[in-house]
Amino acid sequence: FFDKGKSSNLMAMNTASTKLCLHFDVNETILLEDRAGGDTREACLSKIIAKSASVVAADEGWLWLSPDGSTAALSSSEKRSLSDLHFGFAPLSPSAQSYYRTPELKPAVKEFMSHPHGLVWSKVMESLVTKLRYDGPGKLPPSLSQDGGESHFVLPSFFKCVAGLVQEGRDMSVVIRTFGDDLEEIKAALNAFAKGEHPMFPGFKDPAFEVDDNKMWRGRYVQATGEWRLSPWKGEGGGSIGEAEAVEIFEGNKVTLVQDDYQYWSQNGCSPWAGKPCWVGGEVRHIFFDDNIHYSEDDSIVAVRRRVGEGGFEPLDGKQTMEVEGEAIVKVFGVMALLNDDYFLEKVKACEEEKKAVEEKVEGKVDGDLSALREAVLEAEARYRGVHRNDYSELKALARPPPALALTCQAAKIMLSRKTAKAGADADGMTFGSSETIMLVCWLDASVQNYIRDELAGGRGLGAAICKELTQLQEKNPTWTVEKVSYCSSAGAAVTAWIFAVLDFVRAAEAAGSAKRTIPFKG
Repeated sequence: FFDKGKSSNLMAMNTASTKLCLHFDVNETILLEDRAGGDTREACLSKIIAKSASVVAADEGWLWLSPDGSTAALSSSEKRSLSDLHFGFAPLSPSAQSYYRTPELKPAVKEFMSHPHGLVWSKVMESLVTKLRYDGPGKLPPSLSQDGGESHFVLPSFFKCVAGLVQEGRDMSVVIRTFGDDLEEIKAALNAFAKGEHPMFPGFKDPAFEVDDNKMWRGRYVQATGEWRLSPWKGEGGGSIGEAEAVEIFEGNKVTLVQDDYQYWSQNGCSPWAGKPCWVGGEVRHIFFDDNIHYSEDDSIVAVRRRVGEGGFEPLDGKQTMEVEGEAIVKVFGVMALLNDDYFLEKVKACEEEKKAVEEKVEGKVDGDLSALREAVLEAEARYRGVHRNDYSELKALARPPPALALTCQAAKIMLSRKTAKAGADADGMTFGSSETIMLVCWLDASVQNYIRDELAGGRGLGAAICKELTQLQEKNPTWTVEKVSYCSSAGAAVTAWIFAVLDFVRAAEAAGSAKRTIPFKG
């Protein structure tokens, strides 16, 4: 499974790619025992089948629904196969749902393999039991098995994901997340793996992935504020630490184990915002794998949280959480996590591809928006360059320009960074007495026009301070419009339109973080 001398073709990822922080739920995600839910291994195998088996209501009652659209009676004598299971986030149809999440059917899952509804899945169950059994030489070490070395405790697909990413040279961290009390057993399994004791991964040995008590934590919400905090697993080392520092710990350690806050999630109706936190928006890409991520705005287990302000976080709402499935969170289908040893590796790759596609889509829209704004600047430039000399000359009669025009004069001074212009200065042969209007008349000067276009075309833009000052001037004067300026000066209106167009472009480019901030002037 793991060869230090070879590079996997599966993970064609650049070693300089974004750092990953991978979060793995435990029960029915990377192992098939659920002590928190009181389920045996056999019950868990039944559950992962029932969670992927779709049903649809009909006049004659509930029917099995296959991905190909065919239906069958729940107690049909015909055996169901793996191809009859659904492994997609969205349901097969608006009226379809999983057997497990259908209230009147769910009780049968406890004794699924002796119930008529479960017996039709006996072939699938056999394949799962076979795959869970260790088929190598000898037996698994005690820390990697719960039945004397006969079967896997933690699924091989999890270990292969870690080993594969390390082999590819990826900078990555792993965070184990559980509501249960199984962290000590997980700790033992991870330590055996990190020491090279897993017989399926003999080439993997990395002390950085070994776990001690300093890497084990309890994550709890503060009831009054909704803030999420970490405290030491064994209650040592003082009080709890805040969310921002917790994220740094997760991203800094190669492996961290966390018991999450089941009570808070349950008391809040299993709402996504109250679940296990996962973070988006930072330099490190977090991906959370959990079997209880649902196609529902009101019922899901991962709280996707984004940064707000300095050190603050807020959860996405249910709809937004659903939208990042396949990118920042992944609904795990236990059947496939067991049967396909490449399952988590493939999902990491798929998330990165989805993230890239989303970014390219956003960038395409940003480029389109910026292109339109850039054209608006060019059109405004053509407009003010087409203004007749006499339209500027009329300004020298204005000892005190009207308010709207005065604002344009002020903006012109800010943009040119020439606030000290004095009355009586000469602008292209015109001498007049207003230190305000002189700056506007300067726009007739070709050297001034070239200065501004060189600044913008060269990518230097307006400068943060100038852009901020002009924006504040706009915000404080909402009635300052091109139309109002045009009532007293066509030249002033042309310059106003250009200033507004440049501001719109520069602000949009800054907001998008775009490197394409230049304006390719014509002519």
